[in-house]
Amino acid sequence: MSALRSAPRHPADDNLHPIHRSDRRLAEIRAASLRVLLVVAAAPIAASLVSILVLAVRP
Repeated sequence: MSALRSAPRHPADDNLHPIHRSDRRLAEIRAASLRVLLVVAAAPIAASLVSILVLAVRP
């Protein structure tokens, strides 16, 4: 059995057309990739703020 067939599905997905199921999955993937993009974009900003704080605290 493949991993896709053995993966648990949401109970509401049983009544959906396969195209609608794939649309829902695509929306989940897009949401996850947006979260990753925001974290990656925020990391340099956070690093800059930390370095400014370190330089400001130094005597």
